[in-house]
Amino acid sequence: RNDVTSAIGTEDDFPERLLLIAWPGTRAYRPAPAAMPAVGRFGRRITALLDTPLTTDVRSELAPTVPDLWPAAHAAWVRLHDLVESGLGTGGDYQSVGDVAAKAAENVARLAAFHVLEHGAAGAIAVGHLLGAEAIVRWHLHEACRLLAELDTPPALAAAFVAVNPALLDG
Repeated sequence: RNDVTSAIGTEDDFPERLLLIAWPGTRAYRPAPAAMPAVGRFGRRITALLDTPLTTDVRSELAPTVPDLWPAAHAAWVRLHDLVESGLGTGGDYQSVGDVAAKAAENVARLAAFHVLEHGAAGAIAVGHLLGAEAIVRWHLHEACRLLAELDTPPALAAAFVAVNPALLDG
């Protein structure tokens, strides 16, 4: 055994694990376009955010704006929180990604708040902001489940999958 195989598994299962994470691609290199207006807009927005004075209180301590949730948004947030929490238990959909899933509801609230503040919406977080943020966070949560499931695939199962799907090895 060497340091690489010790870190990622046995020498016998190394090819199967490599196959799952180093899939052959078909995209050829293309140079970046000369003009990238979206990158320029992003750079200008980040600069504006960094140049924005921070809100402080009378003791010069940070006093960030914290938007509230409208009642319907709060109800949607509680539903998501409870759904994810129930999936963290034994046999639950999110048991294998507990460290990611445990922060899902909080990340939805953060992303919804960011959307409200970024787009200049005054007041509380509406249900539409929250549901949009939920869609993004749930996608990432399901991607974590999918990726970790691939990495946790037993070597024998990975070998059997390739045996019945030889096209996977064709570049």
